[in-house]
Amino acid sequence: MVLKAKKSTKPLVTFYILSYNEKDYIKGAIRSIENIDFDHPIQIIIIDNGSVDGTIPYLQKSFPQHQLIESGKNMGTAAFNLAIPFTRGKYIAFLASDMTVEKDSIKILVDYMENHKDVGGLHPKFKNFEKKETLEDYVFSRSFYWMSISTLNTIRGAMSLGPGFVRTEIIKKIGGIYDPFYFYSYEDQDLAMRIKLFGYQVLFHPKAVFYHLGNVGFKKTRTDSQRIFLSTRNQTITMIKISAFHNLVWTLPYMLLIRSAVILYDLVRLRFSNAFARLKGSFWVLANLHFVLRKRMDTQVLRHVKDSFIFDQADELQFIYHVLKKILTFKSVEVHY
Repeated sequence: MVLKAKKSTKPLVTFYILSYNEKDYIKGAIRSIENIDFDHPIQIIIIDNGSVDGTIPYLQKSFPQHQLIESGKNMGTAAFNLAIPFTRGKYIAFLASDMTVEKDSIKILVDYMENHKDVGGLHPKFKNFEKKETLEDYVFSRSFYWMSISTLNTIRGAMSLGPGFVRTEIIKKIGGIYDPFYFYSYEDQDLAMRIKLFGYQVLFHPKAVFYHLGNVGFKKTRTDSQRIFLSTRNQTITMIKISAFHNLVWTLPYMLLIRSAVILYDLVRLRFSNAFARLKGSFWVLANLHFVLRKRMDTQVLRHVKDSFIFDQADELQFIYHVLKKILTFKSVEVHY
């Protein structure tokens, strides 16, 4: 069902809400979208990822006006893709059920996209439910590791996208929102890089604000070591999928060098399960290299630009500087992936 239609000529926006055992939060997500300051027509599609907490009957009773897709099992974040065949909007705003949107955020995102045809995706500013900003200014490394360093209040390039705002036509051409194999972790970086590989920019827009509690459903069902395994595996697959071969021959060893240092750091801090999970993720890729190379072939057909466009946010000197700064000031070093 399309809301606020009234023969509008303005571009329709389709909202995807992904839910997994988050009945206590999803009402807030839906209501925040219904109450946005936005005179464009909107469509809301809710994708339930196999909830067993009563989410489905609650949605059927409380929000029958919105389309509900039942995956029947937990597909991870790839369940967003189930909504694509039913999408009527020119744009897609996709978010989790533990999120809400600021009233003017969607208008800001639509206006920017309408005036910047070279932009394929926009990453909003995230705040937690206490309205505190997250550290969105980061230093990205060609090792595919990155460090958060501060908050960010200017429009700039982004190396991840999710939850976020995208052009529907691009999503349909690049194989969906998230890679169905990933399940969780590094899928947002993979999406941003596929959009850029296709020749479109991905930007961070600080004036569009989404509030996020933080992956509630996933944290209930996965241990830290399981999340680290998925992150390590998916990070490596993404590098192999996206990078040009002449760059892959040096960035892959570089990634493994950084990973070895992270594993050593885990061992020093007696995080043995974390170290093992990183090793397991690395060896998984080696044992399934034929599968990974097929994914690379499927992804590389999207290429319209050189790696310099895709990795324009990479800054090795800044990355090393901030890592050393943490070490020399005896602060905990957290590199992300």
